[in-house]
Amino acid sequence: MSSLIIASVQRLRGPQSRWMRLSLIPLVAGSLDYAENVCIFSLLATYPRRLPRVARIAGILTAMKTATYLLGLALTAGGGLGLALRWIVGAGQGVTSRLGRNRTLRLR
Repeated sequence: MSSLIIASVQRLRGPQSRWMRLSLIPLVAGSLDYAENVCIFSLLATYPRRLPRVARIAGILTAMKTATYLLGLALTAGGGLGLALRWIVGAGQGVTSRLGRNRTLRLR
């Protein structure tokens, strides 16, 4: 997912854009998932005993993880949509060659 976000941001905004930081969202979601797993493991390891604070933290981490995963999915879908729209709009304006000359495609 992160590579799709990077590719779409580079195409839409450029490689030096501040928007490139959005590619860290899947990394944050993965880190939250690991932290949630640690909390759940500690709850399971101390089963007869109840740890309400750890359970509360695990619930908060679950909500944060879900939100960041959904944000990453939305960014991926939005980036793909933006690239598709750029491709559709750009198709009517001609094709730019590698040398930078603008050439229009004509059907005969």
